[in-house]
Amino acid sequence: MAINGAGLAGTYMPGLKILSDRIKTGELSRHIAFYTAFFGIGTGFSYLCSGWILDGLGWRYVFGIIALGPFTALLIVLIFIPALTHEKWHGPIHIRLHDIFPVDKWRLVLQDKTASGFIFGCTVHSIELFASRSWLVAFFAFCAITTGDSFLLTATTLAGVINFFGVPASITGNEIALRIGRQKWIFFVMLTSAAFGMALALSTGQSWWLIVALATGHAIFIMADSATLTAGLVVSAQENIKGAAMGLHSLMGFGGGLLGPAIFGFVLDLTGSRSSQIAWVWAYFAIVIWGVLFVLLYERRNGWVS
Repeated sequence: MAINGAGLAGTYMPGLKILSDRIKTGELSRHIAFYTAFFGIGTGFSYLCSGWILDGLGWRYVFGIIALGPFTALLIVLIFIPALTHEKWHGPIHIRLHDIFPVDKWRLVLQDKTASGFIFGCTVHSIELFASRSWLVAFFAFCAITTGDSFLLTATTLAGVINFFGVPASITGNEIALRIGRQKWIFFVMLTSAAFGMALALSTGQSWWLIVALATGHAIFIMADSATLTAGLVVSAQENIKGAAMGLHSLMGFGGGLLGPAIFGFVLDLTGSRSSQIAWVWAYFAIVIWGVLFVLLYERRNGWVS
């Protein structure tokens, strides 16, 4: 699972670098918005396909068949993406330790108030995003037990359908941010996402339609600032440290993605386990509070980002 996680984290930002190096016309942030949105498409299909394969063939086939996804991605990049006419890298072929962990460059990145804002914003965003995605199926299962009713779709299919709403949310969110300003949009989205997350946690025992509506709203607002955070970092980072900035953005972002599900599960155990409604409320609170704290901290830093 650790290797699998490294594979995911280790391809997301290099893929974005491949994209940004080849964009010659148009608004770069729009291209980035589509790139991040398709991450949501992959997540949605992962839920759907996993549920179908699980029902038909068993869990071992889930891992085996889903693994064809990364292999297909390798073939797409290898066959369909042309090399740059003039490669930007002119350094040595061998990679040294300080190339993998460029601490000096990371220090410069963090000294940049604008870049560091996007990086820390991405971190708290990922805590909530990955925790929600990891625990949504289990939450639906708990809701089914609490209400005593079954919904029209299975928990995995329902989670997959809901995650597809994140695709237009990411693209549309970036367009809104371009018009009203990235800072205003990020702050609004994080606070709204936190409100939806808490409302969802409190909805157990209510009508399925209310639960699904709140889950959909939460998924939409979780993703609504995803492209804005990534595009803001790529556009604002200084050219001489852009690669290091994107690497640190990925490292801290996926680091948040690692912590989020663990924090959620830890709080569930600490407050009464998954069979308690109040435990789910505390678990959701534990992941949405980070976005609220981020807003409170950076709201005071005038001029963080335009």
